[in-house]
Amino acid sequence: MSYGNVDIFQSRRTAFERCEWWKRSDFGESVPLYKVAYEKAPAGSFRVEETNPPSSQMLSAGDVRYRSQTVTVMTTDDIYEKIHENDLVSYCHRIWRVVNISLRRSMKTSEFSERNNYGEKILVLRS
Repeated sequence: MSYGNVDIFQSRRTAFERCEWWKRSDFGESVPLYKVAYEKAPAGSFRVEETNPPSSQMLSAGDVRYRSQTVTVMTTDDIYEKIHENDLVSYCHRIWRVVNISLRRSMKTSEFSERNNYGEKILVLRS
């Protein structure tokens, strides 16, 4: 297990919610989410703060209609290029799927580095 993702200088000041994540590539798409989350060890953990509250929307695919929730969270932990789309994240006692992850670089600390991923990582999660 790799738990070395937490930024000890930044993440504990404002990000209090602890999340664990699982790589979806380790499992097939046919494996149910509860089996992945409760029977497999997580690939790592990180701390987040919520930037946008959960929003709900009604989606339809043909004759089937279903409700989907999305939430946007932010972290300063070192998870960029480790977490990818369709990976699973436990947030607020629920399992979410990563829709998108983006990096808002901190230019003050990455001015002289070409491959520095230091800054805020913004994750969009869908239930």
